[in-house]
Amino acid sequence: MKRLSSLLALLATGLLALTIAGCDSNGDGSDAPSTLDGTFEATTFTITREPFGEVDVIEDLGGSLTMDFDEDGTVVVKATAPLPGQDDIDERAEGTYELAEDGRLTFDFGEEGEALREQLGEEPDFTYDYDDGEIRTSGDGYEIVLKRQ
Repeated sequence: MKRLSSLLALLATGLLALTIAGCDSNGDGSDAPSTLDGTFEATTFTITREPFGEVDVIEDLGGSLTMDFDEDGTVVVKATAPLPGQDDIDERAEGTYELAEDGRLTFDFGEEGEALREQLGEEPDFTYDYDDGEIRTSGDGYEIVLKRQ
């Protein structure tokens, strides 16, 4: 369980503090919004790693991941998960975001984000789906879906 909790802590911290290379925000006059406003909460947050298999951070650990967006381009990301016998994950990061016309979300959480992004090794690509209003990312061994609250 210790390796799983280390992975969970690294992923949560990496998600909170990573810096993804920027994309242009929507500036072409189309109907797609160029900013978000409101709170998005993870309804899916799973991690799959050997030898543990798939762990549902929300259902199995009672964890959460939220992103609070403001139309001025600021975002607050919070991740929590109780870990029996270890320090609980209780991470919070403030930064900025951009929403590209294709739905790609890019984040900047400053110098701390750059250092943790390097530790994570893989940059999660977050995408906002204009049709259903969900934010999604997935990669090697994880899947996250956030819905507007």
